[in-house]
Amino acid sequence: MIGTAVAKFPPSQSVGERYWGEELLLVLSSKNYTMKKLITRAGQKGGLQYHRLKDEANYVISGRLLLRYEDESGVLREKEVGPDEWFH
Repeated sequence: MIGTAVAKFPPSQSVGERYWGEELLLVLSSKNYTMKKLITRAGQKGGLQYHRLKDEANYVISGRLLLRYEDESGVLREKEVGPDEWFH
């Protein structure tokens, strides 16, 4: 039997105010994926992160972001990304 797809429109949930801006959970699918909306205040920065158990991708809607990341050889690099750019 083929199941019927059901559209869901859950409200976003604020994770709370952060010193760098705000984080909203848009979709939370346990052990599958999470979709977030991050609003960063100009001139602020978040901490360096590493996720062992989840995969993460990001898309920039507006503004510019200085991204610090570790490359394949373990070297910390920087890249500036802006509107309509994404990273994984």
